[in-house]
Amino acid sequence: MSSLSWRKLARRLLARYGYRISYAPDGVGGNPFMDMSRLLGHAHPLILDVGANTGQSVERFRSTFPKAVIHSFEPSPSVFQTLTHNTAGLSNVHLWNCALGASTTSLDLLENSMSEWTSFLPPGGSAWGQVVRKTVVPVRTLDDFCLEHSIERVDILKSDTQGYDMEVLKGARGMFARNAVVCIYCELIFSELYAGMPSFGDVCNFLDQSGFVLVSLYDIAYENGLAAWTDGLFVNRHHWAAHLEHEGAVAHRR
Repeated sequence: MSSLSWRKLARRLLARYGYRISYAPDGVGGNPFMDMSRLLGHAHPLILDVGANTGQSVERFRSTFPKAVIHSFEPSPSVFQTLTHNTAGLSNVHLWNCALGASTTSLDLLENSMSEWTSFLPPGGSAWGQVVRKTVVPVRTLDDFCLEHSIERVDILKSDTQGYDMEVLKGARGMFARNAVVCIYCELIFSELYAGMPSFGDVCNFLDQSGFVLVSLYDIAYENGLAAWTDGLFVNRHHWAAHLEHEGAVAHRR
């Protein structure tokens, strides 16, 4: 039997049980940065880079959006020094040595021997590295930051805060209510990396209730044969509807 026949048979069998095989159009789901570019439709977004670490995401965002304005947040004083060094001389990149969360406060940051795994949450059963020190750091809300800096629209909110992402999102309720955030690109954790962190379902339900729909998941990491974490891209429903309407109008004119 040919490979084509095998594929047809597989589709029929899956259909019998209510499943359907479909393929992502236009490469959606392959590269999150290209997906964000297609969704935004312009090359000069305003980006909030929450959990900047040493500047890895700044580099990736600038490679796709060289005209972007980026606000990067990194609470660890020592890591912030490295971030400052790595981004020196870059235009339109603004650095903030603080965290974003659900309220304005100060918290103990549990700094990890591997800085990428630093979190406000204690290590869980699947944790990497070890806590080497606690540092009290300031925490602000995204809503307050945007109000203070007269930011009326955020094109991309990126959050990679090691299990603390739900708190970052809670601090953006005001912006969400105004449909003032277009895309959210955040880490989603399945395993017990941190104690007391929200579940994958909790985060997705919160975003759904806040007016966002899932675009795709990217680069799933596995531990012990199970999904451990991934990155997810979400888009505001109102923006998505307008995007579809625009695409339909363009197709009609063609």
